[in-house]
This record gives sequence, C-alpha cells and structure tokens, in this order.
Amino acid sequence: MTQSTPPRTALAAVTRALLVVCVPIILIVSPLYLYVTSAFVGMQYRLPYVSESTRFDLPERERLSDTLIGYLRHTASENDMATLLTDSGRVAMRSAEVSHMVDVRGVMDDFFTAHLVALLVLAGLVTLAPRLGLERPLADGLSAGVWIVLGLMGTILVAVIVDFDGFFTLFHKLFFVDDTWLFYIEDTLIHLYPLGFWVGAVTWVALTIVVEGVLVLWLAGRMRRHVERPVD
Repeated sequence: MTQSTPPRTALAAVTRALLVVCVPIILIVSPLYLYVTSAFVGMQYRLPYVSESTRFDLPERERLSDTLIGYLRHTASENDMATLLTDSGRVAMRSAEVSHMVDVRGVMDDFFTAHLVALLVLAGLVTLAPRLGLERPLADGLSAGVWIVLGLMGTILVAVIVDFDGFFTLFHKLFFVDDTWLFYIEDTLIHLYPLGFWVGAVTWVALTIVVEGVLVLWLAGRMRRHVERPVD
C-alpha cells in the first residue's frame, strides 16, 4: 500500500495537469467548427448589428464569403480565392488580403491540430481513469480547466463591451505579424466582415464556450458525486 501511493499521487497530478491544458483548448476551439461556416456568416448578415455593404448586395456578399470560408475549411484552394471575381468582373481581393487569409488558415489549422490532440488525450484519460482509480483527479482536472476558460471568457466579454477595438487589435497582434491584418475601408475583407460582424461572432463564440463549460462542470460534478458515494 505504501509503495503504490507515490505513483498514484503522481498519476493524479499528471491527470489534473493534462486536463488543465486540454480542456481549455477543447472548449475554445470546438465552436469554430460551428461558426466558421457559410451558414453562420449568412445568419450574421441578416442581423441588425452587421452593417450592409456599400459595395456588395447580400447575394454577392454571401457568394464571395462562401469561397473564403471554403478556403479556411479546405474545400477551396488559394487560387480559387485569389481569382475570385465580383459580379462586375473585377478581382475581388488585393494580394495583401489573400496573404492575410493564408495566414488565417495557418492559425486555424494550428488550432484544429491542437484540438485533435487535446481530444485524444482526453479520451485516453477518460478510458484509463476508472482502471487506475483516477476518477476524482479526472473530475477535478475537468473542473479546473473549465474555470480557467470561464475566467477567460468573462474577461473577453468585458473587453468586448468596454473596448472591442482594443481587444480586436490585441488578438491580431498575438497571431499575425506586423500590420498585415490592417486593410483599407474599401477592401473586400472589410465589406464582407465589418466590425459589427466580429462583435457578434466573438459574442456568439464566447457564449457557446460558457455553455460548454457549464455542461462540463455538471458532468464533473456528477462524476465526483459518483466517486464519493458510499458503498453499501
């Protein structure tokens, strides 16, 4: 008994540490599968907080955005995006805009890769925990990961309400070099995705993450109560 305690304690610590890393990744990236879609963009365009474009009507706006979303989700090529034409027959985006979208897909691909790895780690821990008697550390690690995310989402929601421009700038400086994410007011990316679009998107994603977090907390609580239930 005495000899098995240190390994069990170490396994419990490793389980909690892995979950503190993996749970935030899973909760934060999961909504991208739902919201980086043409359906979500189309819904946003029809909401009052997203301003209409002075360059494109709604069908053209959706058509152009569909190609960009397709590029991010690997159903359209960089050439499809670079040669995309407006209804008037002009090339839709400048090379700087195309280059930024290439950068965006690179960041998203990294997110999705990290998400897959985190899911595999979580699946392994869930499978092994009952066999190793680690249900309580599993529940504790899930809860700790969620509370980290909820704290982050609370901070982001406050930032969105108080100073969205500051939050938006900080986010882009974290993931993109120099000022490659800055564009002219008449650029296609600005007309497809104006400020109101991003305010709405960030709010939807943050609220979805909160709902995910509450659900995981509930599951962790049930797991904890099951472990602590006295044996008759």
